[in-house]
Amino acid sequence: MNQIFYMNKNAISVIRISSGRQSDGLSPDIQKDSIRGYCKRLGLIIEKEFNIIESAKSSKDRTKYKEAIRYAEKNRIGNIVFYMFDRESRNFTDLEENEDKVLKGIFNIHYVKENSILHRDSPDSDFLTRSFSGIMARQFIRNLKTKVSEGMNKKAENGWYPSNNPPLGYALQKPIDPETGKVKSRGSTIIPDPNMNNQKIVLREFELRAQGLSFDRIREQIVSENLIPPKKLKSYTATAIHKRLKHPFYRGDFIWQLRQYKGKHEVFVPRDLLTKVDQSLGLRGCTIKRENSDYTTLTGGWLKCICGCHVVYDPKKKLIRSTNETKTYHLYHCTNGKKVHASMRGMNVTNDQIWIQLGSALDDISIPPELAKDISQALNQIETKAHATTKKQIELFKQEEVALQIKEDKLLNMRLDGEIDQELFESKLKRIRADRKSITDQIEVLQLSLTSAVIETVQSVLELARNAKLLWISQSPAEKKKVLDMILSNPILDGSNIRYDLKKPFRILKEMKGNKEWRTLRDSNSRPIGSKPTTLSS
Repeated sequence: MNQIFYMNKNAISVIRISSGRQSDGLSPDIQKDSIRGYCKRLGLIIEKEFNIIESAKSSKDRTKYKEAIRYAEKNRIGNIVFYMFDRESRNFTDLEENEDKVLKGIFNIHYVKENSILHRDSPDSDFLTRSFSGIMARQFIRNLKTKVSEGMNKKAENGWYPSNNPPLGYALQKPIDPETGKVKSRGSTIIPDPNMNNQKIVLREFELRAQGLSFDRIREQIVSENLIPPKKLKSYTATAIHKRLKHPFYRGDFIWQLRQYKGKHEVFVPRDLLTKVDQSLGLRGCTIKRENSDYTTLTGGWLKCICGCHVVYDPKKKLIRSTNETKTYHLYHCTNGKKVHASMRGMNVTNDQIWIQLGSALDDISIPPELAKDISQALNQIETKAHATTKKQIELFKQEEVALQIKEDKLLNMRLDGEIDQELFESKLKRIRADRKSITDQIEVLQLSLTSAVIETVQSVLELARNAKLLWISQSPAEKKKVLDMILSNPILDGSNIRYDLKKPFRILKEMKGNKEWRTLRDSNSRPIGSKPTTLSS
């Protein structure tokens, strides 16, 4: 057996448990007493004891453990003492790094329970044993993780939230063994928090939001009512309130491992408050179907923010102290679901601002009766000329069709008389019939262009452009939205400004409206005879 190499007799002890609640027989006191007795027997001097509470399964998360190793290297400590193999590590990264340092003679590693020492002259079998211990420890973690995951998933399927950290207003209740009177570690459920103040905070948040207050105003109001303990004021933010009001837990559901489950926990927020808050937040799948109103007509995805998120209706109420009346401000803003906007301050747009800007689209396309009449007459003249030209082209094609029929008959006679062989006959016949099909297709296209559907469509566009502004004044929000659907595309909220594109027929009308010389300009859509005319309805 090789003689053990000692750089010196100085040592540090590393006492590790995975959590503060660990009770697996490896408590800090047991480890500490065993390590001290071991060092005394070997004559090792403990320079420092490291008491560590952290998992050993991942190297990157072991900050305190690495601090202990660095201390040993910096202070030239020759021995690091662990209670047993798995107290050192349950991941291969740390095992390999320590093995390299041991082989370089930087320090020795001691395992008290196994009564073994790993040093630079240790036989390969000792390193192999250590590696196997690492594998076993890693497998133990895998098995434990699988069992815990399966147990938690089963609990979720049974309707109980698996986590020990329910949202504000709820608490974890552990069962008590009726025989021993001791608290069981398994079978816990979630109940409304016995601390009624926590329930009161949540209920007050929902009440204030249902009244139309913003998240900042909700926070100010609840703080002013002294519901938040002083030590929690810093963490009580408007963002936290927003997340809580959207949390499915208060609606009887919960999310676990990216899946939503129906919970068995008691819902203490009244249904009417949930409904109002859901409507104000524009949530999908609300407790009941959202009721449409004049103020929600343009929400639900019709109007989007420039960042791509939906714009939601978010009314605010304010008490007018001079009259003691409550005034409602009908506001809209981006949901900021993509977190593009660093702050939502100044992002609110009023109901009137939105409708005034959308109404300007009607100004863009509105044309006086005289212009509508001129456009209609001009289009009729163009259509009449186009029809005459098209009829001439159809007649020419029909003449070509008759000529090809004669040509085909002549080809058949030549084959019957033996003037050409079968191969040449089939080749020429194939070419003639291809030409005839091409002509037939062109005739069909030209005949379709003779219908009056295009003019009828244009007349409808002109009628809407002539009367839309007048109708707009007396229409309801829902009726106005129908008009906007016909003339606009891609409405976007950019800050406080509404941007949109006019659909092509109305965009052309706007251009014609701004160009008084449009009648004198040459047709910009010049085309060969037989092509389909270009119209406003394209």
